[in-house]
Amino acid sequence: MSSRLLKRATTLSTHVESLKTRHRKIDSEITQEHTHAAPDQTKLRWLKTRRLMLRDQMKHYEAILKDLKPLAGHALARKGGVA
Repeated sequence: MSSRLLKRATTLSTHVESLKTRHRKIDSEITQEHTHAAPDQTKLRWLKTRRLMLRDQMKHYEAILKDLKPLAGHALARKGGVA
């Protein structure tokens, strides 16, 4: 079970990093759209909505990770490893 917890924590951590990358990309797209003389408001609304969805997903997975990491670290410590 301990290796499953560690694998799950690693997978979630990777997923959170992916979400952060996508969030930064959307931030960049929003900034780019604002540089146009007439920004496309529909596109901006969609981008901002998507950015909020990504933020909510990041918070959700980070909360799970917060709970998983001590468990995975404890399981690894019992085996003599370093968390």
